[in-house]
Amino acid sequence: ALGAELAVYFGVCRKAGHNTVAVRMLRALGCGLAVAAVDETIQLFAEGRGASIVDVCIDFSGVMAAVIVVWIIGKILSERRDNDERGNQKCN
Repeated sequence: ALGAELAVYFGVCRKAGHNTVAVRMLRALGCGLAVAAVDETIQLFAEGRGASIVDVCIDFSGVMAAVIVVWIIGKILSERRDNDERGNQKCN
């Protein structure tokens, strides 16, 4: 769920025109890694639970997958939009 939320953030920022794609991706990935690490740290203080670096990696891989999916969808939509604009220019 976190990966999807951060990926949506990445996609929304794309629409708003904030920074470059690389900066938006790094922000989403950085936030995902931070949240995963904080979540595991919190588990250190919960009785019967423990922190695991493996869990951080699993959470972060979900964030990476979601960001990549949103990036691919953005590329596809951008190419379609560019093709539509080129087609409209030829008709005028």
